[in-house]
Amino acid sequence: MPIDTVIRKSGASAILTIPKPVLEYLDASIGTKISIDMVDGLMVCKKKADDSMTLESLLEDSPREKMVLNDEDKEWLYMGSVGSEL
Repeated sequence: MPIDTVIRKSGASAILTIPKPVLEYLDASIGTKISIDMVDGLMVCKKKADDSMTLESLLEDSPREKMVLNDEDKEWLYMGSVGSEL
C-alpha cells in the first residue's frame, strides 16, 4: 500500500504527515506514541505499547503453573483479622 507524503518544515523541526489510511492501519490517532526505527535503510513506524501497567499485562506471559496457591498462601488468604484491620 504505497502512499506518498511530503516532509514539511515547522520551526526547527521536520514534520511528516501520516495519511489517514496509515493511521487506521496502525490503529493510531492524534496523540498516539509511535516508535520509529531504521531497518535496512527503511523507516519503520510502530505504535508504541501502552506504558500503563495493569496486573493482567504484568502476568500475561507468566507460566500458568506458577499461579497456584501454596499452603502458606492459602493460610494467609483465609485467616481472619488479628488486629483492627478493616
